Amino acid sequence: MLHSETINKYYVGQTEDTSKRLSFHNDPEKNNTWTHCGIPWVAKISMAFPPPAVRKLSYWR
Repeated sequence: MLHSETINKYYVGQTEDTSKRLSFHNDPEKNNTWTHCGIPWVAKISMAFPPPAVRKLSYWR
């Protein structure tokens, strides 16, 4: 979960590389999504989950 004090908003997403994703959201030249107006973004919470295939296997056991 990312937070921007600039616009007082939280952003929740998913990625395999959290540092790369945070860098993207804080790069005004690359970021052309709505999150560009919230720069700088700060990581507040990061949680790891198993890949979808592993979750499906666990469900059926």
